[in-house]
Amino acid sequence: MTLLISQNRDAQERIIQGLTKALTEFSPNARKCLRAKLEFLGNYNNSDVVLVSFDNCPHQPEFNLAWFERPEDPGQYLHPQQKGRQPFMVGGLVYHAHSDNWGVHT
Repeated sequence: MTLLISQNRDAQERIIQGLTKALTEFSPNARKCLRAKLEFLGNYNNSDVVLVSFDNCPHQPEFNLAWFERPEDPGQYLHPQQKGRQPFMVGGLVYHAHSDNWGVHT
């Protein structure tokens, strides 16, 4: 139930650039939709969702995502990438220019 960002420094830079672009260059509707999708991902069941990277593709920018199960013992918690765990699902948070909103794809 946490939204995390990659521990990879290059990926972190791309993600921050993507968030900055989305928050400054996109329409108010797209920004509102992005916020709602990020909140949704942050509350996704009993799992951690990691923003893995950002691809700045023309007309369809995308944040790559990975879902990890949360450990049962909170005292054993580490960032899922730090423990080398494998995600149970991967996907993307994709901008759709034709409808000016963001969608979660798995």
